[in-house]
This record gives sequence, C-alpha cells and structure tokens, in this order.
Amino acid sequence: MSEHKPEDVTLDEGLAKVLEAGEQLSEEHVDAMAEQAKEAARKNEQAVQAKHEQLDNSRK
Repeated sequence: MSEHKPEDVTLDEGLAKVLEAGEQLSEEHVDAMAEQAKEAARKNEQAVQAKHEQLDNSRK
C-alpha cells in the first residue's frame, strides 16, 4: 500500500503509475478488458433505449 494520501499524489506521479501498470498487462488481457467494456456499453445502451421506449409508451 502506498504511504501517500491520494490528495498528496501529483498528476505526473499518477500518470506514471497508470503507464507502469499498463506495461504489465499483456495485449490479450487488454483486448479482453476492451471487449468487456464494449459489451458493458452495449448493455447500457440497450437499457437506456428500453427505458426511453417505456417512457414513450407510458405517455401514449
């Protein structure tokens, strides 16, 4: 665990940590996470569309 409080970490330090973590991920892992994010976005979009349709139908 880090000895720094989140508010004491600079933007540069935070970005360095993100880049360091990214270098440790395999390309396959990154691709898998990207697919998971895309699927989550698709499901969210479908849920939003369903909610809009439900609202539209309730107004009729």
